[in-house]
Amino acid sequence: MKKLFVLLIITIINGIISLTVIADNSQWMRGLNDSLRFSDIVIPGSHDAGMSRTDHCTLFVKSEWDKTQQLSIADQLKAGSRYFDIRLDYDHGSLVTYHRTDGVGCNGEKLDNILSGVASFLRKNPKEVVILKFSHTRNDWMSFGGNDDIQRRAVNLLLQKYSSILYKSNNKNVNLATVTLGALRGKIVAVFDGEYSEQIAPAKGIFSYRDSYAQQDGQLKNITDGNLIVYDKYSDTTDYYDMKKDQLNKLLDFGTIRSRGPSPYAPASLRPYLFLLSWTLTGHVEKLDIRDLANEANSHLKSGLDAIFRKGYPKPNIIYIDFMSEALASQIIQYNTLFKFRKHKK
Repeated sequence: MKKLFVLLIITIINGIISLTVIADNSQWMRGLNDSLRFSDIVIPGSHDAGMSRTDHCTLFVKSEWDKTQQLSIADQLKAGSRYFDIRLDYDHGSLVTYHRTDGVGCNGEKLDNILSGVASFLRKNPKEVVILKFSHTRNDWMSFGGNDDIQRRAVNLLLQKYSSILYKSNNKNVNLATVTLGALRGKIVAVFDGEYSEQIAPAKGIFSYRDSYAQQDGQLKNITDGNLIVYDKYSDTTDYYDMKKDQLNKLLDFGTIRSRGPSPYAPASLRPYLFLLSWTLTGHVEKLDIRDLANEANSHLKSGLDAIFRKGYPKPNIIYIDFMSEALASQIIQYNTLFKFRKHKK
């Protein structure tokens, strides 16, 4: 007889007792109502998701400077992650993920292996939804063929081998933040930043992604042309406390409009968007080991999320971390239950 292992989380915040049972993080979305939208839920997200391995590194580069995940994307899916940051290069005859600066760094997982793993995962778990966000195509003096060629290859691979599991829409202006889970289950939601503008075709499952940033005058850009708009602005620091302060301030000012109504920084005409909380530390010369930085940030993840809930901050939609694990994903997933019962502060 097969044993079933479960994780029982008992949380008490503001007098609310929440019991969250996670029997298998590979199926956590099946417990969410079909009527919920992306803008209604909290999703574990993997930063530089394809860098669980390092290959073809340049001279004098250490693996720990470029490795941002311990688990492959297939295993990150099982752990509970559902939003993946995919950065592509074409190197040694394959489309690969990469982590390089000015040509210096390493390759990671191959794209075809990633997509094959996602397809296998969705066949086994048809109630789940996987978001693949493509950006940062390599384009430096060491790249081969140019990023236009990389982009065409990536989109062609998706359409030729994985079209049947791509979510598609005949509405070229569809706002993916407001599409219901019921319509998305069992699908890859593939979104591409501005580098891929010539490839965008929602009817084929190739959607546009746009970052929503604060302008210098403190106003949020009124972006209306993206199929998925995400507020995603990392802190660029090695210091945990600076990162925490920066990200929580951004969440307070630019968190999901729907939870608090239009803020002073967000024009009413702005389309509903997702807020990404970047719980990551960025390596600099004095501190380059990404695992050490991730361990520091991730050790404070639960207390940071508890503070967001306790203080009545807007709900973040994507929690972005390095070195995703089942335990970390579980800490994020439970907030779908907690936020459901919270009375929002006015």
